[in-house]
Amino acid sequence: MPTIAGYTLNGIAGDTSVDFATTTPSVTLELIANKNVDWVSVTIEDVNDSTRYKRFYSGAGCVDGTTTCTKT
Repeated sequence: MPTIAGYTLNGIAGDTSVDFATTTPSVTLELIANKNVDWVSVTIEDVNDSTRYKRFYSGAGCVDGTTTCTKT
């Protein structure tokens, strides 16, 4: 089973958070898997409020059958 081997958020690797009160709300997320996967969907959720989330689907930047998924 594929796993996420790493990621960057706004070019910073690892566990990061963004304070949108002080940061431009444009965020670039890059996910890197340890083998080719189908990027059906990726959901980013507010850890304090699960009703606040953004879902990205395969397509531009997240092509199925690859090891990377980049969305802005």
